[in-house]
Amino acid sequence: MEAARELLVCPACEGALAADWSCSACGACYEAPDGIPNLLLGPNLQSGPNLQHGNDARVDAVRRFYQNAPFPGYPPRDSLTWLRARAERSEFARMLDHAIPGDAKILEIGCGTGQMSLYLARANRVVIGADLTRGSLLLGAVAARRFGLDRVQFVETDLHRPGLRATCATGRDDRAWALQRIRAHPAPPTPLGRPVVGVPMDTVRSGVARSEKRASTA
Repeated sequence: MEAARELLVCPACEGALAADWSCSACGACYEAPDGIPNLLLGPNLQSGPNLQHGNDARVDAVRRFYQNAPFPGYPPRDSLTWLRARAERSEFARMLDHAIPGDAKILEIGCGTGQMSLYLARANRVVIGADLTRGSLLLGAVAARRFGLDRVQFVETDLHRPGLRATCATGRDDRAWALQRIRAHPAPPTPLGRPVVGVPMDTVRSGVARSEKRASTA
């Protein structure tokens, strides 16, 4: 999808990417099996399976874990109606969808199997789901095709060399802007798009429990 590809760049040199996922600046070519571009860089600044993540063994351990057991999964007889109904059980998801304009550009970092990305892919939004585990991304990409969602692009990448466009009309580094605010929610949009922050469910449950306790004692 061209609208999503315009938000991505070559992770090696930050050049623009063509429709075949080649870089117009340095000539690097990135594979895109199943429509998911591999923008991870190896030790020789080439995309491929021999990855380096800042020499962080913990990151590779997490990637291997989710590659072997990607979750949450999709049930056999799922549908877009099922996905939205499931997501809307969460007050957080409903509030997030309500707060984001219908024409927003959304980047979900660490999207996993992409259920939040697919849920937010409404109206004229452009959604990029980024993760470093191809097995998880594949579940999301297959579901997107099954649900007829064509404004979602899943990308295999990490935050060391993310392959995301850094600057827009303002000349500001919007990747750094988003990362500085990764713990803040709700976050205002940047020219690149609107950051979406995932919160672990134990944190959500803890916050809800505290809110309910305060309400009962008020």
